[in-house]
Amino acid sequence: MLDGRAALIGAIRQELFSGIKTLTQFDTLKTRLMAFDNIALTLQDYEVAAQSFNTCRANGVQGSNTDFLICAVAINHRLPCLPLTETLRCIGSGLILGFIGGDSCNR
Repeated sequence: MLDGRAALIGAIRQELFSGIKTLTQFDTLKTRLMAFDNIALTLQDYEVAAQSFNTCRANGVQGSNTDFLICAVAINHRLPCLPLTETLRCIGSGLILGFIGGDSCNR
């Protein structure tokens, strides 16, 4: 499907668009993000996200619903993940995800 290309899920697109101050900036970003494929989410993605949340929470690792959804999509679609936050890195380390740029958690 992706042939080694980077892709996004809708929740990431929404986070990138949120808080943009001008319509011009919004439109510029929208045009640039069109270069990335969109991964359509499945029921299984949401179920794995919830299961991952429960597993991590039981082990003292917390994150947002979006963080767990990102990890679930990476797991289900066997994709590497580029974690841009320490929280996402810790969640992914606990779930044994393949990361671009290393996989250590500093907690």
